[in-house]
Amino acid sequence: MSTRQPSEAQMFNRMNAGHAKVLRRRADGQRDTLPSDSAGDARGLLTARRTLLAWGAVDMAGGVTELGRRLLERWDARERDRLEARRRAFGV
Repeated sequence: MSTRQPSEAQMFNRMNAGHAKVLRRRADGQRDTLPSDSAGDARGLLTARRTLLAWGAVDMAGGVTELGRRLLERWDARERDRLEARRRAFGV
């Protein structure tokens, strides 16, 4: 059985906050192991890191690949758009 690599659009659509956290910390040159409140949170971050490695968004040396940078840029842009829409909706 062969597994196909998802497209960049599919990767972006499958991303969650954990993936973005790991990418952001690695892009900032920090360790991607974060203190977490629960064992479940810690497992989630480990799973996010493994997924990003499988996608090729991060490398084994602790860096972010070009693909990872593009995914993080799209994630940040979407979050900025969401915050702006919330501000407009609630007049904040």
